[in-house]
Amino acid sequence: MKTFPNRAGGGVTRSPRSWLFAPGHNEKLLRLVFDAGADVVLLDLEDAVPPDMKDRARAMVAEAAASRPCWVRVNRAHSETCARDLDALAGSVLGLRIPKVESGADVGWVAERAPDIPLDCTLESARGVITAFEIASAPACALLSYGGFDLAADLGISAGDQETLFARSYLVTAARAAGKQVRHPPAAAAHHPRGVRRHARGAGLGDTGAGGIRDVRWRRDKD
Repeated sequence: MKTFPNRAGGGVTRSPRSWLFAPGHNEKLLRLVFDAGADVVLLDLEDAVPPDMKDRARAMVAEAAASRPCWVRVNRAHSETCARDLDALAGSVLGLRIPKVESGADVGWVAERAPDIPLDCTLESARGVITAFEIASAPACALLSYGGFDLAADLGISAGDQETLFARSYLVTAARAAGKQVRHPPAAAAHHPRGVRRHARGAGLGDTGAGGIRDVRWRRDKD
């Protein structure tokens, strides 16, 4: 079973089952998210943060990461915004989630600037799905994540289970072939326990964890 380094002490953590997101510019949620009971806290600097608040969010997340164990979703590889994210965070986070990954070169670009940090590589486009094995095979890639809503938009389809079955199954196959894991996307209905449970059923396809968005009632749904 894949484990991840625990820089807060205690060696390594087991493979996480639950990930809880919070936007990096929301001071209240940055306080609450760490006590909600998820296995992993993931603070967001990408889509959840308005462009004019990126710098403020980066400073707030860097302060939080310096004192509490967490992963951080940075901005897209090769962008100046991502470079600034990595400069601020590379020495203090448990891991980094890279959005919209489409090649092994994307992974390498981040790994060069944040060495020895596990990378969660999110595939959110047709190109990303087709190159999933290349991405998963990159040494710095710790796991793949499936970005279902953006992928559905790229393909011009709905994000339903039937419509996305091929992409989700292929990601699991590619990840397994490379010896990596797959994380299910965050539950859009995470405000309700049934929404979390529905998305967590990705384990039937081989997913090893599920995400949620800013839900303080997460604790009851981790199993």
